[in-house]
This record gives sequence, C-alpha cells and structure tokens, in this order.
Amino acid sequence: MKFIFLEEMISVAQDSFYKLYASVELKNGIRGVNDYIVVTEENGNTIRMNNRTGIGGNLYRYIVTPGGEMTIEVVTKNLFMNTKMAISVYYRAYCKQLQISDGQTISIPGNSLQPIPAHYSCTYLIAAPTSPTTGLYANVTLISNMNGIQDKIIVTDITGANVWDRDINYYNYIVIPGSSMSFQIKTGELFMASMFLIRVEWHEVNIGPTKPMIRDEINYVDLGLL
Repeated sequence: MKFIFLEEMISVAQDSFYKLYASVELKNGIRGVNDYIVVTEENGNTIRMNNRTGIGGNLYRYIVTPGGEMTIEVVTKNLFMNTKMAISVYYRAYCKQLQISDGQTISIPGNSLQPIPAHYSCTYLIAAPTSPTTGLYANVTLISNMNGIQDKIIVTDITGANVWDRDINYYNYIVIPGSSMSFQIKTGELFMASMFLIRVEWHEVNIGPTKPMIRDEINYVDLGLL
C-alpha cells in the first residue's frame, strides 16, 4: 500500500510582462526504505530518489524556462519513517535592472547563488549618480560559478577595462559618484547549472567644491577640504 502525499507541478508562463524563469531547489530527506521522490525535469528526464540519496537533506537544483514545467512527486509507505523534504521555487526576471537607493543593498538574481538557464543573456548596468553637493557610490561584489565552456561574464569596470577570470570566483569593485560599470552575463545552449550573484550596496557621500586645473601652471589642492 502506498500513500502519495504530494505531487507538485512547477510551471512558468510563456508570456509575461517580465520574462521569467523558475529556479527550483529540492532538499531530499527520504529515510524510509520504500519511500521515494520522482522528479520529472522540463526536458522529460525522470530522476528517482530514495533513502540512499536522501539522508542528510541533499540539495538538488533545477531550472524551468518560459513555457516549461516540471513535477516533483513524493511517495511514502504506510509506516512513518520521519521522511522529510523541502521544495523552494524562486521566480526570477531574466534581466531586471537594479534600483538605486541610499543605504540599500540589492542582490541579483537573488540573495544566494542560484543556477541560471541556458540562452541567458543580460547586461546589468550599475551607475552611481551625482549632484553638485552629494552623490552615491556603490560597493559591488560579484560571486561567479560559471561551469559551461560557453558560459561567461564580461565585466567592464569604471575605467572601461574588461576584467574577469573563470578561475577566480570572488570580485569586489567600487563605483565612485558619476561613474558606472556593467556585467554582461551569457550562457550557452546547454544548461550547465552556472551561477552568479551580484550584490550592490549604495552609500551617500558629500561632494565638496570643485577647482578647475589650469594648464601650464602649478595647481595646488588643499587636502584638508577633501
């Protein structure tokens, strides 16, 4: 005798105001010998998990692209074996830009590293606005875990230089008032569970008086005014 206590279908609409995809996390804590989980991925591939793969709450990640769906079926026997599981679904916009606000911390695509789909292409622009007396600067962190050969991140810093090395996973940048930088994220045609996280912290600064530099003369600056 079997008792099916959950069958979850996760789908993403084909058309929406934001082009969305779903990042799905399954934590498998199957303990009963005859209890199991069946995952049917978007491409129709079926994965069966039992207590050999479940103890310890192993984490599995999946992607559902626009117009696609996947199902997760959990089956237990009639004996209670303290089987546990958790499903987390994060709906993300493909190319949602960051909002600018003093004192705010924003993370893209979410608060933690999560896989992105194949054929992902987006450029995130981080600009630090300025006025005659005040401005914002951004403390930017990039965490990169790009797995596919065709998957890459092109970083253009405030000097215009492109800096990114596949073997380095952590970067930190400062975007000073009046400047900008960008991150171009691209993945190939195969889903390789590549992940990235961009975290931006905005801070306000005061901007003092400006003094033009005069050509062919020695220019002096009072550092006490900085």
